[in-house]
Amino acid sequence: MKNIDLSNPFNGSKYLKLFEPSKRYGLSFIKNLSIGKNYLGFEIKSNNHGLRGPDNIKSNLVVCGTSFAMGMSNDNGDNWYDFLDDKKFLNVGFPVGTINHINRIEDIYEGSYDKLIYLYHPNNFVLSNKYMIAYEKGLSIFSVMGWKTSFFSTLKLYFIWKIKKIIYLIKKIYLKIYYQNCSYLINTKYSFFDINKNADFAKLEDENLSRLFKLFKKVIAVRVPVKEQLTKHKSHNLENLNINYNYNYSFFKNICDKNSVKILDLKSNFNLTDYHENDTHWNKSGNHKFYQLIKSYL
Repeated sequence: MKNIDLSNPFNGSKYLKLFEPSKRYGLSFIKNLSIGKNYLGFEIKSNNHGLRGPDNIKSNLVVCGTSFAMGMSNDNGDNWYDFLDDKKFLNVGFPVGTINHINRIEDIYEGSYDKLIYLYHPNNFVLSNKYMIAYEKGLSIFSVMGWKTSFFSTLKLYFIWKIKKIIYLIKKIYLKIYYQNCSYLINTKYSFFDINKNADFAKLEDENLSRLFKLFKKVIAVRVPVKEQLTKHKSHNLENLNINYNYNYSFFKNICDKNSVKILDLKSNFNLTDYHENDTHWNKSGNHKFYQLIKSYL
């Protein structure tokens, strides 16, 4: 599991082939997928909505967020929601934009809107901005992101990726952090997003998040830490990245405060051993830890 690396274009291309883009939902898995671990190094299953995890559309509880909510880079049964004995909730978690989450909930959810658990991650704004562009222009997210899956496109990207990785390591944009006999790849530009330079988006995202939160009687937002927040390595780029993370989180907190959203900040509960070495997501240990921390709220 430790060698999972979706930044490798050949792995990324294989992953992209499992998706179906749409204007309304942004992106979904092909429905009712069942992919073995030989394909990408971990198993993937999707339900009849093209989502992962529980799909109880009449439940009192909805889970929302990007890939950490969805469950990623682990075998079926090892994602955080898989540890729950009673999976009576709808998981709409997917790496798409807020408007896409709203559309999905309004289209498929038939429950009481009692409670929403929203996982906040630094890539929320990055993704939401890209999907908002796609939504407003009526384009596929593949077009906006420049994603291609053909062999020759992937081969070209692979050579660029190899060279770029070497340059980034030399320039210390990528860092190799050694911790407890493991080597963790840290990207000091990961999910950097300048809210102030995207003022129009920020205003719309404020409105969309408020709209999402107001759908439910009770909302709990959980701040999910990433590897780049957990290392004590001294780096100017890393320091700037974490300043950006905290600034954007403050923006998110202001939205939560005006919508009476309870916030849980779990940053101090995780360390690097809870993550894959070359992937941004939790490993089985990190997923189980999150389950232990969140299960009482579910």
